[in-house]
Amino acid sequence: MRLWLIVFCLVTSVTLFARPAIMTRSTFENIEVGTSLADLEGCIGKPASVCRVDDETEEFKYIERFNVGAELNTENQYFLTVRNGQVIAKRVVYFVPPSYDLIYKEDPNNLVN
Repeated sequence: MRLWLIVFCLVTSVTLFARPAIMTRSTFENIEVGTSLADLEGCIGKPASVCRVDDETEEFKYIERFNVGAELNTENQYFLTVRNGQVIAKRVVYFVPPSYDLIYKEDPNNLVN
């Protein structure tokens, strides 16, 4: 009985603290058109979101974020189009937030309207 309890605790702790697979640029580049949905989710896990395009097609979105301190530096959004359980297309969107703060007017020193 104790042996089973120890094995259960070990399996549970490994499962709880295991880091899920994430999408990276190299992982995205290695995904080929025709990859099955089962292989895709087995390799990189569940997507951040799934959007239905039509009756047979879905778009899976994975996000990779790069932070500098508490601030978002860049974000890569990877999109995989899946139809009939296979990847049929893929694309990536690179997002870099503006380097300025939008609380200022165009020219804060200009007092003439």
